[in-house]
Amino acid sequence: MSDDELIKALEAANGGREASPFGSLEFKILGSPVSIQAKKAARDEYVTRIKSSFGKIDYFLIGDIHLNLSH
Repeated sequence: MSDDELIKALEAANGGREASPFGSLEFKILGSPVSIQAKKAARDEYVTRIKSSFGKIDYFLIGDIHLNLSH
């Protein structure tokens, strides 16, 4: 892959139009994780935040997905 092709691929990945040419993707979801014992409204709001982050991409995620939570 030439430098120009790599730059174009990175720009497309940053815009959510294509997967990263490096095979990884990172999402940052602001806010604290919600406990399963939390009220339904709090859990629903957290799920909505997660879904809205993934809604910005125009392709499917397949294969192994690793989730790292930090607080």
